[in-house]
Amino acid sequence: MNLEAIDGEALMFTVTGPPWASGDFDVWQWNVTVWDRWPELRRYAREYAHRAVPGQQVGLVAWVPEPQQRGAIHFHLVFEAHSAFEKRWAEAYCRYLRQNVQRFGFGRVVKKGEWGPAAGLGYVAKGLAGYLAKGGDLLKLWEDGDLPGRCVYVARRLTDRTGCTIAMLRRRSQVWHEGLSVALACLDPWRRYEKALRRRLSRRELLCLAGVQERGSLALERGTGVRRC
Repeated sequence: MNLEAIDGEALMFTVTGPPWASGDFDVWQWNVTVWDRWPELRRYAREYAHRAVPGQQVGLVAWVPEPQQRGAIHFHLVFEAHSAFEKRWAEAYCRYLRQNVQRFGFGRVVKKGEWGPAAGLGYVAKGLAGYLAKGGDLLKLWEDGDLPGRCVYVARRLTDRTGCTIAMLRRRSQVWHEGLSVALACLDPWRRYEKALRRRLSRRELLCLAGVQERGSLALERGTGVRRC
């Protein structure tokens, strides 16, 4: 859902784990220690991109880990760009990765996609959906203590567009257990109304939100709640 909020062009880049001969590599050790090297590699790549193309915002909007068939984790990164300069920033970031991943213990094989319009996210949306569909493998690593608490990244500017944050998903789960289903498409207006009212929406207001969202936008009535219920 958050990736669908990319409103510029998108690019995906993949960083793989190192190659090894059977029996010569400790996969568990790689998966545990990679979380120390991975943020450091991103930091150096970000600093390099800022030097190469000054004045641009960070173009990396998401990254997800994926356990390969051999068990080692590798990473898929997604960039968003609205201008030629933002594309150059992302390209510089990818260039640093391509030239330096081995210094940080990653494999020499990297994979870079092509820029494409967000309206047809294509391989980006389908690709990441496929990687996250392997969530059972990631969940097992997490339950075994081999993953940090936050092992997937989505930029705040995407979650600000959709309202799809961990906090709102937890709220959605809470009301679901209370017998009320709220569509994902309602998360952003739900979050905005609660922020404007400085309180949580009541069950009746959430029912209004879920019903009226299908027919058009909602309006706030100052100090009283949601209008057009």
